[in-house]
Amino acid sequence: MMLDEISLMSLIESYCKSFLLYGTEATSLLKSEVSKRTAAWHTAYYKVFNISSQNVARVELATGVLPLSYQFELKKFNFLKNCKCSINLTVKFLFDYFGKLELSLYTEKYGISIRDSSSKLKRAMLDHFSNAVSH
Repeated sequence: MMLDEISLMSLIESYCKSFLLYGTEATSLLKSEVSKRTAAWHTAYYKVFNISSQNVARVELATGVLPLSYQFELKKFNFLKNCKCSINLTVKFLFDYFGKLELSLYTEKYGISIRDSSSKLKRAMLDHFSNAVSH
């Protein structure tokens, strides 16, 4: 029995994407690291959907899947938000020193508040991505 493309990508997402995203919320990735991880993720799209690199964004958009670069930012936003709200004084101090500016950049970029839910941020990211693809 063959799986359809959407089911296969769902399995790949469930079992493989976590390796590409692991620990990214607690560090700043270099552009080369983002590129390598994105290339690995795009390879799955090439193989499953038999498409070229120019069409990956369209497939992600059609299936409602955030590109890996946006998923890095989503994880980072949630991590920083949790640090800001932590009751641990050391974590709060480190957030104030290292994370406050980055969190404000995300809220400004996507037009959201730190009080917004993760699902609202994801929706804002999908809208941002949709606008980037259509232009």
